[in-house]
Amino acid sequence: YLKGATIDAGGGNIALTGTGMAGSSSAYGIKVSDASIIQTSGTGTITLNGTGGAGTDTNRGVYIRDAGTTLTSVDGDISIIGQGAGTGFDNRGIYISDGAAVKATGTGNVSLDGTGSAAGTDYNYGVYIKNSGTEVSAASGAVSITGHGAGSGTDNYGVWVTDFANIASAGAGNIKLDGFGGASTGSYNTGTYVSSSATISATGTGGITLYGTGGGSGTLGLGNRGIWGWAIAVSEFRRSRRSIPTAAISMSPARAATTAMVSRSWAEPQCNPSRATSRCTEPPWMASAAMRFTWPMRVRWLPPVGISPSRATTSAPRAVAITASPLCHPLWLSRPAPGRCL
Repeated sequence: YLKGATIDAGGGNIALTGTGMAGSSSAYGIKVSDASIIQTSGTGTITLNGTGGAGTDTNRGVYIRDAGTTLTSVDGDISIIGQGAGTGFDNRGIYISDGAAVKATGTGNVSLDGTGSAAGTDYNYGVYIKNSGTEVSAASGAVSITGHGAGSGTDNYGVWVTDFANIASAGAGNIKLDGFGGASTGSYNTGTYVSSSATISATGTGGITLYGTGGGSGTLGLGNRGIWGWAIAVSEFRRSRRSIPTAAISMSPARAATTAMVSRSWAEPQCNPSRATSRCTEPPWMASAAMRFTWPMRVRWLPPVGISPSRATTSAPRAVAITASPLCHPLWLSRPAPGRCL
């Protein structure tokens, strides 16, 4: 448990391994809080591997929280592995919240791999990232987040990003989220969930890929979606007006657990990546708070429309690319005319 502590290895590596005490609650494998600093320079790596105690509730694998708490490398990789444990609820694999930051400021990659407690009941998320100021980012490297929800009940999300948290890549590195909902017959065992207040942004040349596998043990529980979410910012036309490849964003309905709960996606507003020099202006209503407009392009998951996995492409990685064509968003049919659909 690091509380207001500093670990600085310079160009060396840092490796922390922890297991929570058995027979209790709130027995974290590793907890880093109260403006603690873990950092390396050069090619020094940071590795955290935590397992919650075999108790009842809130036995998280790795718990990182509070503004000023930072895990920072430069060209070295950051790897966080968390395993929740316990027979009750809230036994999450990795939980990052309340303004904490995990970031590689050079060429280093950032990898998170969390698993909720299989012996638990509800809210045993694989990876949970939330709150304003909370950041997982890489300057030039890649960001990879994998989460397995677990438990016999409900709300066992694989990966959940919410409450103004930020996942970002500023260079050539890609961002990948891969979530697996808990394998129970309960509800809301969603694979990957990105809420409307969170931001996932790739402002360099890297792309964003989301994978989601809904839970439910082969049966359809309410909300056991593969991917569920709202606003994702991609690139920055305002700065470079460069073209975004159609493969920059993808999702994989082929991996969904059911045929009825995969959400179709569109890119918006009317700015085609293949025509980066064309007019890229949003309709006036698009900038409303309700639409949570993010300049200049986003992916919006609408309520489930029943895309069958059998219709998904079968080529590796079994992902369906999302493009900005056609340029008339379906929502425009029921909203004020946007002025033009190029």
